[in-house]
Amino acid sequence: MATTTCGCLSIFAYWSKSQRGSYSVDKIITLTINGTNQKLCLCAVRAGLPPVLIVQAGPGFTLLNEAAKFQQRLQLEQSFSVAYWDQRGCGQASLRDAKSVSLETQVDDLCIVVRWFAEETGQKVVVLGISLGATIALQAAVREASSIKALVAVSIDADTSASDASAFAFLQEKSTQPDKRKIMRLMKKLGPPPYTAPSSFQLRARLLTDLVHCYLNFYKLTDIASAAWFVPEQL
Repeated sequence: MATTTCGCLSIFAYWSKSQRGSYSVDKIITLTINGTNQKLCLCAVRAGLPPVLIVQAGPGFTLLNEAAKFQQRLQLEQSFSVAYWDQRGCGQASLRDAKSVSLETQVDDLCIVVRWFAEETGQKVVVLGISLGATIALQAAVREASSIKALVAVSIDADTSASDASAFAFLQEKSTQPDKRKIMRLMKKLGPPPYTAPSSFQLRARLLTDLVHCYLNFYKLTDIASAAWFVPEQL
């Protein structure tokens, strides 16, 4: 196990036997950021590939458990060094860590992770943000332009009411397709917005995440660095 310290960030890294895919680069890193422990999984077919940091919906949604799904459908590890980040309060986080979650703390944490990843790889980072993760990533990109090459933002949560309405309409449309019968069943359980209860919010996120995976896989966005939808200079 290797340990390094940089400012308010302490890093404990160890190699793990992957249960996700088979990669020459596959390690779990525990980062102590502003007094909280957060995990990051790094995977790639070889060292030296351009870095991509995935920022999931959060807070409360563990991304490490979703890594296998991302790898199966997107296969980003073939072209990038991919980091799956479990945000503050996710996974095996303590109750104290979970209670300290706010939009401000999530942005602060992400800025530190981006700087660390850029220094670790010696390259600017492409950030892939999904849902609320895209909102956090957009704010972090304004502050960390020198460390971010591009930002790919999917379904930004900027207006909750409008976002819920748009998500419901999108899910309704997709649930009518013949190959989406499971989504139709879950849509009946979900019901119309608003989604203020944790159970309904999580179900909404689960349905959207599965469909986002299908969307990205369909368009084969395996070169998102060159496809950059937002670059820091344009923010």
